[in-house]
Parts: sequence; structure tokens; C-alpha cells
Amino acid sequence: MPRRSGPTVFTVEDANSVIPDLRRTLPELRRVRRQIERLDDRVGILQILCDPPVTEGNPDLRELRSLRLRSEREISRFETALSKMEESGHHLIDLDRGVVHFQARQGAVPILLCWKEGENEIRHWHSLEEGAPDERRRKPLSDPPG
Repeated sequence: MPRRSGPTVFTVEDANSVIPDLRRTLPELRRVRRQIERLDDRVGILQILCDPPVTEGNPDLRELRSLRLRSEREISRFETALSKMEESGHHLIDLDRGVVHFQARQGAVPILLCWKEGENEIRHWHSLEEGAPDERRRKPLSDPPG
């Protein structure tokens, strides 16, 4: 797909071609998020153990510093993956449910193509005004806007 200035506008075919990548990316994002949550839980416990301040040789303090660095790296990985998705023009709406939107047009009307993890292809859309990730507002591609 050629690069344009402004937001990327997808055809249904363009959006469908991204689905295999999303099937790999979304589970990885959830895995990294769980790792960040586990690290944050352990960091919280270690912060309690290390307050009041402990000596430099304390193993809890060493672990706390190490886990903070690991957490920062995981957060960076997560943010980088999200940024790549946004730069590619598809927008993660709900990681838990695997909902992704793609800007598109139906005729002259701007719309959002909707994909949910588990679906084989793009089959739904909604208007930009209905931007909330509410599945009840999704319309089949066969229903034109207006």
C-alpha cells in the first residue's frame, strides 16, 4: 500500500491482509502486558520491603532494581508494538477482546472497518460518530451508510 500523508484509508482487502499479523501480535501484546503486571506486583512488594531504606548489599534492593529495569524494557516493547500498529493505520480498541478498527470509506462517507479476534475477515463497519467499541453498533458490510 503506498504511503500517503494523513490517515491511512483501508479497503476491505487491505484490512483483511493485516489479519494474519494481528493474530500474532494481539496474543503477544497480552503476554507482555501480563508480564508487566507480574513485574509490577513484585516491584510493589519489594518497595515495601525496602522502605525504610535498606543497605546497598540487601538482596531485596538488588532484585527491586533489576525488576524495575525489566519492567521498563517490557513497557517499551509493549508501547513500541502499539505504536507500530497505529503507524500502520490500524487502531487497537480493546486488547482483551481483540477489537481493531481500520479507517475506510464507503463511497464518500468515512467509516471504520471492524475486526474482532476470532473472525476470519472484516465483515462489519460503523460510522465515525459511533466510534465506541460497542458490538451492537456494528453493521454488516452489505449495509451501506446513510
